[in-house]
Amino acid sequence: MLTYPLRERRQRHKMDVFNTLQQRVIITDGTSEVAVLTAGADGVSNTQNSLAVSSRLEGFNGTTWDRLRTAGAAQPNLGGLKVVDFHDPAQQADVTNDDSDKTFTVPVDTHWKVYTIAAQFTTTATVGNRLLLLHFRDSSDNILWYGQGRATQAASLTRYYNWSALSLMETAFLNDGIFIGIPPHLWLLPSYDIRIRDVAGIDPAADDLHIRMLVEQRSV
Repeated sequence: MLTYPLRERRQRHKMDVFNTLQQRVIITDGTSEVAVLTAGADGVSNTQNSLAVSSRLEGFNGTTWDRLRTAGAAQPNLGGLKVVDFHDPAQQADVTNDDSDKTFTVPVDTHWKVYTIAAQFTTTATVGNRLLLLHFRDSSDNILWYGQGRATQAASLTRYYNWSALSLMETAFLNDGIFIGIPPHLWLLPSYDIRIRDVAGIDPAADDLHIRMLVEQRSV
């Protein structure tokens, strides 16, 4: 008669029970074991079956283990869980006319990282040299960073401005356009804002400043 070592016989028996009854899966190291009921699995079919499995993360506070909770319900010395969405690129735009002072505010529960800001600025016949200024500000309007163009724009002209990370700070328009650098790794927090305006204020209620920005946003 063909015989097997005790441990192998035990494993073969459990495999036979599972194959016959299709009720549970037993995981064992030969000494301890745990059974996983298959009640939540698909029925027997020609397609792949699945088994619903749940789990939890636990932390050790120096004395005991306990499950980790979200930040608002975290236990002392255990830390907590924080859910962060994937970063999502988005366009922010304001192309209304008769306004040379534009502000974009970061929504609540959101962070913004600015990639590029494109501006089309059309001035009226009102005499005077305009100068666009970019401010990144906190929720109290404190200036975190500013980028001012080095070229002025006279009356009755259309010019194109591009703020982008690592751009050179140009001093003159080339083919009606100019590039201005911004910080490459600056994240703006909820309620912070971006303000772009003609700092000279020549004709703020009639000049047309159109803004389109590409930002990376994440929920917090």
